Amino acid sequence: MTPSPIFRQWAKLLFVHGTKIVWLLTVFSTVLGIWVYKHVSTQGLPLDFTPQSIFLDNGELVQNLRTIEEEFGREDNDFLILLQGSSLPTEDARPWFEALHKDLTTVPHVERVRSLFNAPHINGTDGFLEITEVWDEPQPWQSINEQPLLRNLISNKDGTTQVIQVRVDASIEKVSTLTQVAKEIQQTIERHPPPPGIELTTTGVPHIRTEIVELMLADEIFYVPVTAIMFLLTIVWLFRGIRLALAPIAAVQISMAWAVGLLILSGVTFNILSMLVPAISMVIGIADGIHLVSRYREERAHTTDAEEALARTLTEMTSACFLTTFTTASGFASLLVADTVVIQDFGLHAAVAVSVTFVGIMVIIPLWMRFLPDHVFDGPKVVHKQWTKTFDWLTTITNTHHRSIILFSAVLCMGAGYIASQSQANSYILEMYSDDHPTVQDLHTIESELSGIVPMFVFLEQEDSWMNPKDLKTIQEIQQFAAERDFVRWSTSIAEQQSLIHHALTNEGYDSLPNSDDLLAQERLLTEMGGGIPNDSILSVDEHRTRILILCTDIGGVDFLQFKSDLDAFIQSRNINTKFKWSITGDGMLASIGIDKLINDLLSSVGLVFVVILVVFAWMLRSTPHVLLAFIPNVLPLLMTLALLSLMGRDLQVSTIVSFTVAIGLAVDDTLHFVAR
Repeated sequence: MTPSPIFRQWAKLLFVHGTKIVWLLTVFSTVLGIWVYKHVSTQGLPLDFTPQSIFLDNGELVQNLRTIEEEFGREDNDFLILLQGSSLPTEDARPWFEALHKDLTTVPHVERVRSLFNAPHINGTDGFLEITEVWDEPQPWQSINEQPLLRNLISNKDGTTQVIQVRVDASIEKVSTLTQVAKEIQQTIERHPPPPGIELTTTGVPHIRTEIVELMLADEIFYVPVTAIMFLLTIVWLFRGIRLALAPIAAVQISMAWAVGLLILSGVTFNILSMLVPAISMVIGIADGIHLVSRYREERAHTTDAEEALARTLTEMTSACFLTTFTTASGFASLLVADTVVIQDFGLHAAVAVSVTFVGIMVIIPLWMRFLPDHVFDGPKVVHKQWTKTFDWLTTITNTHHRSIILFSAVLCMGAGYIASQSQANSYILEMYSDDHPTVQDLHTIESELSGIVPMFVFLEQEDSWMNPKDLKTIQEIQQFAAERDFVRWSTSIAEQQSLIHHALTNEGYDSLPNSDDLLAQERLLTEMGGGIPNDSILSVDEHRTRILILCTDIGGVDFLQFKSDLDAFIQSRNINTKFKWSITGDGMLASIGIDKLINDLLSSVGLVFVVILVVFAWMLRSTPHVLLAFIPNVLPLLMTLALLSLMGRDLQVSTIVSFTVAIGLAVDDTLHFVAR
């Protein structure tokens, strides 16, 4: 074929000024790397894996939560220091425990430390109320579990399992800052080695956030090179030479670095989906690189003129590679119309990365080919007879049974689609961990011996004060309804606090409350005279707003949403006459709502990507039957995967759907190249 004039000029430019272009690209890469290093050094890695990041549009859910948190404080920023051991409830461990608690209060950005050392204990004697610290009791782990206020929150009944809650500043949300705080907490712990017979580990929601980021970065650092090596070995076997094989590998790695660097300098914040962008770019870029190198090798078999062969290759392959990149990038860019901001950002990041990778492939690989000596392409072409026989057999089957194959594929698509429609989307906080990971084991210990770690709360608001017997009873009923669930490991409210005070003064049951306004006022006065109990996290200053704090086990988004629905219905049944406002929120509930919305939005977005692919196929093929035939190989693998998950009883998670984007990119790439060739 005759090369296009523009690509002939590009090939000539590479051969005449190849060395200068190499130096130019080297300078560009170096400058970009220096800028990125300075940016990351001063501002940290732009990562945000908080539940609020799913709603970065500052929608109603986030605004409601932030307004409540401004008044009552946050409940998702507690590092938990888990202590276990038979030596823990002994006199020998007390000095060490006290020293550790006190030293943790000096860590920068730590707002509060709570443990047995400073937990309140309520005593009623002769009509007077005395509020002391449970640490002064002979066996504080037993005393604190005798009263419901902090029962199972920071110690089990025999004291062999305890936690020290370390709450950090509410403004600390970025992973880079949280990581620094976590290191300072760990350094403080290391200054106080535990006595023999006591084990100590750190966990909690902030710890999980930082650890997940570290694990994902470690996976990226490990698996991207490992994948590149696997690609390299495969391509070496395919091309029978290391020099040709290195071309697509080097081009993709350099292009990925450009893409990530440009995104960082543009000020983006990578979310939990964006972390997969480098892998997506590499997989799609490698495929285009292999097609380009393979075509150039074919052209060299027809001519000894390297410049002519390169011009022909560029003429033939640029359009096909551009179409695959354009289709993939357009599919990702179409995610910008999604409702969830996380998906919008992911679509933008992926579209930019795929586009930059395409530019890098089309620049670096031809430049690499320009410097390869002629003898690399010498010698007879290797013919694999077994592969030839296999492809001849497939060709015969396809030609003789094409109608049956098409009908079978269509039926398979419909059957898989029906089974896939039965799959259920769900999410868990620990879904990124293996079952034997230490963090998983620690959380299971906390859930079985103490409370859960997933925070949520019921926010209640009305025009009058909540501090009256009738409204306290309403709060108590709502709390009791929630506490009946097995996964609710701990809860508290102003009603529970008041019932504890009432019990200390009257010795009535812990469920009893003062039955008159006068008695309630008297008990509140005695509480104040006795030293007071902090209640700023559950009752507003004007007493018009209150909340019920709840800690749950990680039961999954589906069950959390069902719990919200049941709790909403129950609260509505108690709100017939009083007409108060309420909302069920908190990071646990927000994450469940957000992930559920994210998964559904991802599924819708995948459908939108397929619409874009159909449009491109229609523009290329100009034939409805051909478009449908080309579309089946793109959609069938995803439907089969969904159907298999449904048959296995597995939930559909974020990671599963994100992997679809890689599969779509590869399927589109192969389909377009097959059609183009």
